[in-house]
Formats: sequence, structure tokens, C-alpha cells
Amino acid sequence: MATENSIPLEEIRFAVVLNGGVSLAVWMGGAVLELDRLTRARDPNGSSVYAHLLDMVGGSARVDVISGTSAGGINGAALALSQVNSKARLSELRDLWAEQGRMEQLLRKPFHGHPVSLLKGDDFFLPRLEEALGRLVTDVSMTDPDARPIDLCITTTLLQGVPQVTVDELGQPLVQYNHQCTFSFRRDPKFGGESSGGTTSRRRACGTARSNWPWPRARRRRSRSRSSPRTSR
Repeated sequence: MATENSIPLEEIRFAVVLNGGVSLAVWMGGAVLELDRLTRARDPNGSSVYAHLLDMVGGSARVDVISGTSAGGINGAALALSQVNSKARLSELRDLWAEQGRMEQLLRKPFHGHPVSLLKGDDFFLPRLEEALGRLVTDVSMTDPDARPIDLCITTTLLQGVPQVTVDELGQPLVQYNHQCTFSFRRDPKFGGESSGGTTSRRRACGTARSNWPWPRARRRRSRSRSSPRTSR
């Protein structure tokens, strides 16, 4: 006869979709922090509150599918980094949104030369974003990839677009521009490519998160040549 202790835990899996919105960044940051605490509840130093809730339902929790855009892309990248590094602390991002993400901090001076963008994305926010994500991988202890696989998808907008030519019934070529772009990161033993969680992974996550924030016209225009609207890393 099976005992209570022999009953396997029910795995509760979360697929998280984080939308954009500068004003929602702090709220979403708190939401992903609580999700991260929930998935760590059964760790030695996990949350006793969430551990008790999981005990009540006889389950364990994990976040293995994450999708985000704009501010949601940044929070999604941070959540993914935290899921693969057991020593990461998402609470470190609080200062990034509370202080560095304030609109008055990001806006350029209205009468200062010829601004290339509305917000100070590359010269102000990007270094602070890289610093904040860097704190998540300062001390690294990789989680078990079988227990914590991750599929992270971050969307962005191609300002120039990728031309796509179709031909109508009269034989006339019609050129349309596809401005959609998706960055994909996957951590799955079945596909190989276990991440080291080091500087390269952090910079890729940081650059990807930056490229999708905050609005296409608010960041510095860059000319990029792409053969496909989908980029996988």
C-alpha cells in the first residue's frame, strides 16, 4: 500500500508571457520575483510560505517557458538567468527599476544639441542594465538542466525591416517589409548547448533585452542587415 511520502509530487509548470510598458516594469519585476521564489521554495533556503503552499497541494513548481517584450523582455531575461543560477537574487533588480528606470532619468535634455533618440538608452540605461544582470551571475552555481530547462523568447522591432517580395496575379512584384524579430535562448539537455552563465551569456541576454526596450523610435537608430526576421542564439 502506498504511503503519503511515496506519492510523487505533481509538477506545476508555468509559461510566462510578459508584456511591455515602462510603468508596468516595477510591477512585473515584483511578479517575476515571486515566481522565482515559488520555484525555489523547496531549496534549502527557499521561501517557507511557498514551501507550505506546495506541501498543501503536493506539488513542485518550475518556470520553463518565458516570453517577453519591451520591459517584459528585460524582466524575462532576468528571470531566465535566475532560473539557471541557484545563487542569483532577483531582488537585485529593484534598484534598476526604482531608480535607473525613472522617466526623468531616461529623458534627454530638450535643448541639448541634436538628440539621436528621445531616451538615453545606449549611453545611460544599457550600462546600468548590464551591471544589474551582471549581479545575477557574479556568483554562479548552475542548476540541474534536467530540473530547470528554459525556453526564453524575446521580441524586438527591426526599424529598417526585411524586404519580402511577392508577385501578384498580373506578375507585378510587391515589396513588403517585415519588422518582426525574435531572439530565442534555449537551455535543454536534449538539444545540448549548456550555458556557462558567464560573461558571454550575460552580455547576450543584456544586449537582447536592451534591443527590445522601450519603443522603436525611442532608441538609437542602427542599420542592420538581416537575411531573416528571426534570430536564434
